[in-house]
Amino acid sequence: MLDRIRAIPRKLATTSRLWREEDAIVMRWATEGVVAQNWGDKLNPYMAERISGRRVIHRADVYQIPPRPVHYWIGSHLATACSDPNAMVWGAGFISANVPINGRPHEIHAVRGWLSNERLRKEGLPAPDVVGDAALLLPRLYEPKRNLEQRSLGVIPHCYEWEEDFYCRTRDWEDARVINISGGIEDVIEQIVACDRVISSSLHGIICADAYGVPAIWLHASNKPKGDGFKFRDYFSSVGRSDCEPIIVDANTERSELEDRFHSYRVEIDLNALWAACPVQPVNLR
Repeated sequence: MLDRIRAIPRKLATTSRLWREEDAIVMRWATEGVVAQNWGDKLNPYMAERISGRRVIHRADVYQIPPRPVHYWIGSHLATACSDPNAMVWGAGFISANVPINGRPHEIHAVRGWLSNERLRKEGLPAPDVVGDAALLLPRLYEPKRNLEQRSLGVIPHCYEWEEDFYCRTRDWEDARVINISGGIEDVIEQIVACDRVISSSLHGIICADAYGVPAIWLHASNKPKGDGFKFRDYFSSVGRSDCEPIIVDANTERSELEDRFHSYRVEIDLNALWAACPVQPVNLR
């Protein structure tokens, strides 16, 4: 309670700036706990600033008087968006198959995948014709410098799983790079593109790899990440990937077992349609 009281002057000042900057974007993404440093969540302000050329303000930092559109882009917060009458959705998805949905967002421009789309339809909510995670558009905003040493395998633990036994063992694998998904946006991209292949229990580790053409497979190392796997299947549905089940790993899993599980696949999605559905006017298209 005391922290909230202390935050009032700062919040009032930010709200005042928002009134003066009519084109500023109000956005919502995870800012508390471990996930506050998660790469996928941090992508929200990064991408919004680069796409729009405008300042991005977190919803929690302002008083919504009068109400402004609140953007929900990357992440599994579609249920939260549905409860926000000011929500503008572009690429968000549901965290699990049966997450409760209450309310109706202001606008839905795109959702992460066809499974989220179908859930909206079943709930009687507007289901867009466009699907896709906005992170797939990163190559239009950032071209890697590619100055890291190439490794044969990239290993990406979910942000909750850095100390899992399996991932601790992978740090000793030869010619492998263990990537901290809590790192900087461009640093993580550089590390991923400097790998021939990727194994990941982080959804956005997989999405980033797919965006930049690095083959990636889905791992399940623990039950620590939230959800029931819906978000992975939702994403796979958007790009036509049929490998909809994770590879279960533990402290005894050998690298050779995983390398045998890689297979050829194509990422098939209309990225031009996803870009065109962006709720802000892009100024930075390459």
